[in-house]
Amino acid sequence: MLRPRAMHTVKAKRIETYAGTTDAAGLLTVTYPTPFATVPNVQPGPVPSSDMVWSMVSSTVNGFSIRLVQRAVVTLLATQLLLGTVTNVAGSAAQVLVVER
Repeated sequence: MLRPRAMHTVKAKRIETYAGTTDAAGLLTVTYPTPFATVPNVQPGPVPSSDMVWSMVSSTVNGFSIRLVQRAVVTLLATQLLLGTVTNVAGSAAQVLVVER
């Protein structure tokens, strides 16, 4: 008969999902209906394109703001290179997972 080596108790974590659209500045801002006890882990969903990236603007127990930007692409010798220049992406659908730490 097999027996577990150790028993672990796992505390349930608060998990919430949010959906929205980025504004003209590329921002998605969410205020939680109930504040978290500590700053939660904010995980944006996949970006719409490989040359886009989410960046965290702010995150507190009360909410968060993330920004979607598109990096400039240059093709050199049939290879795409991402430059440091970015443009805010407005009107993009976003889904975000928020998990209590």
